[in-house]
Amino acid sequence: MFITEERAGRVAFSRVTGRVRPGLLVERGNPHGLHTYADAVARAGVRLAVLEGSVEERTLLKKGLPAERLMVVPDAVSGLALLKTRRVDGLALSQPTVGWMAEQADNRDEVEAASPFTPPQDAGEGRVAFAFRRGDGRLRRAWDEALAEFLQSDEHRRIAKQFGFETDALTTEGAR
Repeated sequence: MFITEERAGRVAFSRVTGRVRPGLLVERGNPHGLHTYADAVARAGVRLAVLEGSVEERTLLKKGLPAERLMVVPDAVSGLALLKTRRVDGLALSQPTVGWMAEQADNRDEVEAASPFTPPQDAGEGRVAFAFRRGDGRLRRAWDEALAEFLQSDEHRRIAKQFGFETDALTTEGAR
């Protein structure tokens, strides 16, 4: 789960397991030439899908994409369906999710990750971790203890790669 201030006020996070940058899923061939969020803002009529309440939604609105050109969806599958049916021109998600979705057999002929894609400089990198109920401190501490070793393993890198995480996005922050 992405670590945000709001979430940190509600749950206790494990040690950080990775860093995630924004990405953009587009129609194969990228017909609108979208390589930045600014491209989407500048090109009249370009519509993007975002997950409801996501960092991408807040960022795109802040960057000036009119709300009427932003399709807010409850999940990535709904956004993908809008993209495949050309009701939107892109789906803004995390880079690992975009890469993973683009590589799925059912999607390869229709969509791709915008490449190159340059995220906004102020977007930063989202840190991800596991979330625990605040009252589960003992469980979280035990999890972190086991996680510290696992984060350094080849198995962790192999599993994470299956979901689009490249080695440079993984972290051993706080690992032994």
